[in-house]
Amino acid sequence: MNTSNNPNDSFQPKQPSPSQGVGMGASLRRLNSDFATRFISEKGTMLRNRDYFAFVEMDGFACWVIAESYDNELEVSSAKLAIGTVLGRFTKKPSISKRKLKSYVKEAHRQFKKQSGRFQLKASIMVVATNYKKMRYAHCGNCRLHIFRNNNIALKSVDQSLYQEMVRNGVLPDDEHYTEESRNLFHYLGKRGSLKINASKKMDLYDEDVLLLSTWGFWEKVSTIEMLDALEDSLEPDDYLDTLQDLLLSKQDVEEHVNNFTLATVFVKKTFQEKSNKKRNKIIITIVVAVVLALVIGFSIFFWNSNRNRTNLINSIAEQEQRGNIHLRDRNFGRALNEFDDALTSSEDLRGIRRSRVRANQEIQDNLAARHRLAQLLTDAESFFRDGNYQEARFAFERALDEATSSLVLFDTDILYFLDTNHINNRMAATNDHEFIQDLILTADSQMALMQFDLALDNYWQAMRLAEAIGNARLQRDIALMIERARSQAQVEENAQLAVQREQEAREQEQVAQARADRLLANEVVELEANRLLQVSISNRDIAGIERAIELFAAVQNVYIELGEISRVIAIDQRISEARESIRQQEEDEQADIAWGYITTGDNFMLTNNFVRALDSYRMARDMFAILRRTDDVNIASERISLATTRLTESDMAYAILNIMMIESEGDDLLLQGDFAGAIERYMQAQILFRGINEMDRALLLEYKIRGAREMESLSSFSADDNDNNSGDESDDEEDDSDDN
Repeated sequence: MNTSNNPNDSFQPKQPSPSQGVGMGASLRRLNSDFATRFISEKGTMLRNRDYFAFVEMDGFACWVIAESYDNELEVSSAKLAIGTVLGRFTKKPSISKRKLKSYVKEAHRQFKKQSGRFQLKASIMVVATNYKKMRYAHCGNCRLHIFRNNNIALKSVDQSLYQEMVRNGVLPDDEHYTEESRNLFHYLGKRGSLKINASKKMDLYDEDVLLLSTWGFWEKVSTIEMLDALEDSLEPDDYLDTLQDLLLSKQDVEEHVNNFTLATVFVKKTFQEKSNKKRNKIIITIVVAVVLALVIGFSIFFWNSNRNRTNLINSIAEQEQRGNIHLRDRNFGRALNEFDDALTSSEDLRGIRRSRVRANQEIQDNLAARHRLAQLLTDAESFFRDGNYQEARFAFERALDEATSSLVLFDTDILYFLDTNHINNRMAATNDHEFIQDLILTADSQMALMQFDLALDNYWQAMRLAEAIGNARLQRDIALMIERARSQAQVEENAQLAVQREQEAREQEQVAQARADRLLANEVVELEANRLLQVSISNRDIAGIERAIELFAAVQNVYIELGEISRVIAIDQRISEARESIRQQEEDEQADIAWGYITTGDNFMLTNNFVRALDSYRMARDMFAILRRTDDVNIASERISLATTRLTESDMAYAILNIMMIESEGDDLLLQGDFAGAIERYMQAQILFRGINEMDRALLLEYKIRGAREMESLSSFSADDNDNNSGDESDDEEDDSDDN
């Protein structure tokens, strides 16, 4: 599909060629109707045409779609993607229902979300569908549809923009052009968040109707009245489109920016007409009334029997529920579970016809299900408690208590009257105690495996005290055996550890002595290496080598400190100080060499009369000599700075005098040209500048030049006045001569 003269080949394989006429098909509704479609799509002054139009005509349905892109995506044409998606869905399941049209547009919106790349895909769309007799349209954004009928406006769609909202609220008049407001859209394809798609009601089509679909680039410039006027002398769609295009272009200035615009018109020359079937319709209505009456009588009998059976079933369910409640009160949770289970099974046979019956049946089933859950939880909890699975028992009791105190209240029942919640609370407390004792025993057993006998005994004794508090004699006997076993194992382990400890201590003392001797010998070797490296590095003026020697001395010193060799620590300290002093002296010499390099650089700049760069170099040298506290060298650099400053001052003065003399020369040239005012201005400017650099002799000379220029200006002005007077006298003489004549 493209924006050529046949844009929809991929969607209507049976589309006739222009020579065959548009709108005539092979069979059925399309065969007995005549719809003529034409369109124009131009890019204006834009680089690309972002508008798109396509349509499809089938045997029973036809669809026209126009779209406009708003994004900057170059690889994907969002308008083409939207139209392709809509027409693809339409050709598979053609329909003019509101739900279907909205689903087509929603699918295009989903495709936008799926295929958005660097840029978010955005577009407006207008979809018009017909069965060749009736039509409906759906849109999102600001593409528009106009329908003209009998030289009047039958329909003008509204858009989803700020402009339309202001028109609706009476802020702006309709059919005016407000570019900024009409481009401010509330909804469009590709929008983030919720999307609103407007769909019209189903409308009849009549012969001679004219449909006009357009994008914003057209309807923003051309009013609805102008569209209707252009239709007056247009008999064919091509004529109508040409007139509208000429009208649009006539409104553009030569240099004005022209947006993309697309127009598509459909001339409904003939709609599909169905045959009249009034007699057959009367027969069908009579049969339908008879069937409905029979159904009403049958349903009445069925409902009466159903209500009677329902009442009996509800009474039976109530008796089962009552028995279950009594078993709950007596703590026979298993029996209560059986009763509620039977009642819940019976409730499945309840059937309601009206909505109120369905709701009542659901309430009965919800009530029984809640009671069944409660009985099941209590039965499971008691079973877990008997089996010693206290964690599961506590969890089941907690859920049962929540069910009894909160969930069942919603059904307005008397369950709390039948259920002893204190029993649940007591059982929960008991499960908590037993669970805690179990946790203590398990923890103690784990500590025994890790030979943490003291901690294990503490936990066993704590478990014993809790067992005594709840009066569980069997549990007390079991814990007593555990305590005795822990004591025996602790004593055996303690004796074994003492023997191992004594042997280990003797072995460690021997190892410590040998390790000290080995470290001392190795450290002496490192000290010898550090002394050798220091001597060689000092001789070679190798700062990196001296620093490496210092690192070795520091490592040796740390070892001597650890071994308690204080005298050797002091000796190493002296060697480190000597090495650092050597580094400092060498660094000062290197800095002095750099400073003398700056002196040499400054001398070179002086030879080339680059006095500013020379001053910078001399100052760098002076600062470095000052930091190194070399007074003589500082004095040498200062003398160089004074000399460079003097030479720089003399150079600047000569340059300034030369520039001022050029201004004075400009005044001389203007004086020769007779521009006395310009010459005086240049002389005064030069005079001020000479005074600024204290050249008073030159300034006095310029004062004489200024006076001379002013005198010449006065003489020139006086001569001009004489010429004016002479010309006046001559004119008077001529007037006298004319009077005489």
